[in-house]
Amino acid sequence: MKPEKLLGDFNRRDFFRLAGGAAVGTAAAGVTLKGISTLSHALTVDRRPPRGPERWVATTCQACAGGCGLMIRMIGKRAVKVVGNSNHPINRGGVCPKGQGLLQALYHPDRLRQPLWQSKKGSGRWEPISWDQAVERVADRLLSLRKAGREKQVAVLDGARASVSTSLWRQFLGAIGSPNYFPYPGVQDGPSLAAHYMMGAKAAPAYDLKKASYVLSFGVNLLEGWGSPAYAAHVFGSWRAMEGQRTKFVQISPRLSITAAKADEWVPIRPGTEAALALGIAHVIISERRFNEPFVSEQTFGFDEWTDAAGRKHTGFSTAVLRDYPPNLAADVTGVPVETILRLGREFAANPPALALGDQPGNIQPGTLNGSMAVLSLNALVGNFEQPGGVLTQEENLPATSAGKTASARIDSGISATASLQTVQSAFKGEFSDRLADAVLNEKTSPLELLIIREANPAYMSSDPERFSAALARIPLVVNFASLPDDTTEQSDLLLPVPTFLETQDLCENAPVFPHAIVGLTQAVVPPRFSSRSSSDVLLDIVKRMGSPIDQALRYDNFEQVLQLRSKEIYAAQRGNLFGSSLEEVWDKLLERGGWWSPEYSTAEELWEQMKTKGGWWDFTYPYGLREGVFQTPSRKFEFFSQIRWNECLAKAGRNSNAAGLSNAERLCLPHYAATVSGDDAALKAGSDGQFPLSLYLFEVLPLSETQGADLPYMQQILGQHLYQKWDSWIEIHPETAHRLGIEDGSWAWVETPNHKFRIRARWYEGLRPEVVAIPVGLGHHGGSRWSRGRGVNPCEVLAKGKSDSMESSGNQSPWIKTRVRIFPG
Repeated sequence: MKPEKLLGDFNRRDFFRLAGGAAVGTAAAGVTLKGISTLSHALTVDRRPPRGPERWVATTCQACAGGCGLMIRMIGKRAVKVVGNSNHPINRGGVCPKGQGLLQALYHPDRLRQPLWQSKKGSGRWEPISWDQAVERVADRLLSLRKAGREKQVAVLDGARASVSTSLWRQFLGAIGSPNYFPYPGVQDGPSLAAHYMMGAKAAPAYDLKKASYVLSFGVNLLEGWGSPAYAAHVFGSWRAMEGQRTKFVQISPRLSITAAKADEWVPIRPGTEAALALGIAHVIISERRFNEPFVSEQTFGFDEWTDAAGRKHTGFSTAVLRDYPPNLAADVTGVPVETILRLGREFAANPPALALGDQPGNIQPGTLNGSMAVLSLNALVGNFEQPGGVLTQEENLPATSAGKTASARIDSGISATASLQTVQSAFKGEFSDRLADAVLNEKTSPLELLIIREANPAYMSSDPERFSAALARIPLVVNFASLPDDTTEQSDLLLPVPTFLETQDLCENAPVFPHAIVGLTQAVVPPRFSSRSSSDVLLDIVKRMGSPIDQALRYDNFEQVLQLRSKEIYAAQRGNLFGSSLEEVWDKLLERGGWWSPEYSTAEELWEQMKTKGGWWDFTYPYGLREGVFQTPSRKFEFFSQIRWNECLAKAGRNSNAAGLSNAERLCLPHYAATVSGDDAALKAGSDGQFPLSLYLFEVLPLSETQGADLPYMQQILGQHLYQKWDSWIEIHPETAHRLGIEDGSWAWVETPNHKFRIRARWYEGLRPEVVAIPVGLGHHGGSRWSRGRGVNPCEVLAKGKSDSMESSGNQSPWIKTRVRIFPG
């Protein structure tokens, strides 16, 4: 549908003029706030809110992983305004552009309105069905799979934030006997796996950013959607407002992002070489004896040579770093001058608490295992764990819960089960879409018979979208919970409309990066529109339909009952308090009370009701100190040499007829740099010579962080503010490179990879290394709403294809950093 028809009395010129005012300011665009309000109402069915009482409702934003607190202004039953919740400890009243655009998502004209069944995937011929029919079809398929012992051929791909809802879905899969729960796309995949191998952690680390004196960021774009952008903005302000020593922030990345522009120093680096730079910095710290010797000697393993139980001698981290990563070699690999490497190493060691982050550019790009292990090692060298300004563990901070604890084994016995989906399972969540596609397409019959997708769009956001879509076509039943159409809904069998988070309840737990335990309440500020239903309530209906013994494992009448049970567990912990004053004010009150826990509520029921007003609960204290159980590795220490990964390598070699897999195993267990081009991959090798001379770098912009936002006109209007780009994709190219290739600023250009070719608008940008070109991620949808479909290009489709050694590729995440291109005028 064209904008003219949608807006009635508004024509296309009025639409873009008013939307422009939202992006660059009403004064610059010559429009008024009243005009922008008129546009907002023009995008909805009802232009004017009904008369009624005014009130404010607290809720938790789910537009990104940050989990900020919001206050929604209501007039009658209609939401009309979004502001930040000043009581919320993450954003303290701030709200990013995505939060400001939530009402467009709530009142979007293309919202899915009822359950739909597609007899043939991709045909576009949808048949409306009732909710009872939808629940019956899913429940009956689950029952038939359990009866046949094929329950492990059920998987859930979950794009929802960590919450009570996600715990409920985990609990359900455990009850039916499937281990195949996959969060998607994963917020911190590279750092998560590095923390698993080197710390024994079950989740990505948190960071005490506010109290750090020196922060070295390896590609982490704090202000563009990584973690919590509103919290990051608050942290930046605190760094600049500190009395005395001012926190220095250094951004290391191939592109001058907004984060890099706000940093004290930007260090341009060649894409994919972050591990080499981190290890070059480690060389400086070790060779000049600037590391924390008490911590390294008492709390780490593998710094020096060691001998395992079988008598095999292993190289130590210090030996490998001093041998392989002198600053001059690191400079040759990364393009960072030797003088800069020396200075960064000395500054990092001389300014405690110094914190290293990375490597992960944004929420959708998984980062690399190699780079993340190297970066985490820098924190170990200065001993910056479990102390103010350091790396913290988050998973044990929340009060214990019974939800999601059911083991991945059937709750009944006596029925044999097929092998689990080992070809798909991976501790490295970011690989799931690729491994699922391989498993499904390489077998005669699909190893998955039922895939449930919740609020995720993997047919768009994977390293090979076309291959993933082909895999979906082979899965007998794909059930998709979504509020808007997207690329993946077109490849689904059953489409179930869900409310936006402004229309439903949940408890969101432990926002990424934020070090304190936190539970934010998402509550329905308006009733669910159309016939949409919460996926958790639908799940409980499926459970009731399946009957015993599944309904005995999840004995809940409705999802609100699950939430109230969680609030009772929080109350029983006898710690923390409701959102309210700042951390400093809370600490002063705690001192006044002599350390006594004195909450504002006296019962679990009071806690639940007051959370609806204040927005949530948090524990304002953190148990600093290297307490027992922080490092869950075999040595119970931080491991420079990962024994967890070494045991994996031994197991893999044992399954093979020869032990060739061990030849490179020791190197894989230590932080190391691996070249990004595999000699065994013809397509990647072709991209390494002069035929494809430029490195492709994908980046996120805040309006499209996590590839969400293209459906909203306000987000489309503010895509590339640094270049005034909007409503379409562009490729950034350094002016020197553009002059050499004869490409004018703003002209069309052809971009070619070893396996793809597309046309895109070229924009000159000096904030790049000359050998790098950059494209934003989030546009180029083949399916979706009227504002997202067919607009721009999806750069994920042009990522390098092909395979390399599985263990090495799991360290490199090759498609994201190996893709090379050539450009010519279009």
